[in-house]
Amino acid sequence: MAIFRNRLPSKRDALLLFAACVFPVHVWSVLNVLREVPAWVLRLSVWELVGVIAYTQVFALIESGIVWLLLIVLGMVLPAELFRDRLVAQGSMWAWVTSGWAVAAHYNGDAIRLWGGRDYLLWLVLYIVSIAVFYVLFRCNSKAEGVFRSVVERLMVLSLVYVGLDLLGLLVIFIRNVQGVLE
Repeated sequence: MAIFRNRLPSKRDALLLFAACVFPVHVWSVLNVLREVPAWVLRLSVWELVGVIAYTQVFALIESGIVWLLLIVLGMVLPAELFRDRLVAQGSMWAWVTSGWAVAAHYNGDAIRLWGGRDYLLWLVLYIVSIAVFYVLFRCNSKAEGVFRSVVERLMVLSLVYVGLDLLGLLVIFIRNVQGVLE
């Protein structure tokens, strides 16, 4: 157990990494919710609308937690000089680049369904290259790493606001489920 304890990131780094994972997932979630709200307003009551938004935000929290845990485990498994020493910058970059590619895939969903193996391979190669570019940038330029870490530190407040709203959403879900059982 001592081996794993030594490999765990500091509480500050773990919190910064969590904030970095929360931010892109929640921004995307909020944008998608805002895009759908006009249609939902026409057919849902206010309580139903609050419930739908609560489920969406709690799912975003769960998704952020899964990505965060994956990065923590990756930091524990990989050699320290490869990933763990720069966990906040490298992990945040990985989460943000992956989120960007996920957004691109979402917007091109119809085209992606028509792709063949070569197209998927091209996207995979471009994804790996984009990760590698940032990895090399942070390895070779500590100032770029510091700037990126500073951005993550500044976004932590907003990310924690998102988490607070998620916890409020969890309360709404709990109330809705209790109310459903009592009816």
